[in-house]
Amino acid sequence: MKKIILVLLLASVFLCSGKSYAEEKVLEYNVSVRMTFGFGSNYDIEKFSKFASKTIRSELSSGYTMYESKGVWHHPDRGIVRENNVILLFDMLDSEENNKAVGNVAEGFIMLFKKGGGSVYVVKTPILEAKVYL
Repeated sequence: MKKIILVLLLASVFLCSGKSYAEEKVLEYNVSVRMTFGFGSNYDIEKFSKFASKTIRSELSSGYTMYESKGVWHHPDRGIVRENNVILLFDMLDSEENNKAVGNVAEGFIMLFKKGGGSVYVVKTPILEAKVYL
């Protein structure tokens, strides 16, 4: 049975080696950005969803990935803090316009969630090369 599976795998590699199913396209991005939205004690995912639909979608119109997470971090005065987070991941040109869009998203979140201790943490990492396969 193992020999049959091995032969089938090798045959599929041999038959497909000449075909390219995806075309490589190099993308023009300067930085990869991670925005972490910490809710503090005010975790209201419905309120955040409305904020995402209105503000995030319009400011970061070229696209992003968003997921919920649980955060644990050390606050200098309060010690260990555990909170619900939403994390956005996206790539962008490092331009004044795009930096302003990131600032608008951060400020909009703080306006909605500051009362409960909301915070935004932004990390930008240079991109050496980005490719997409279509």
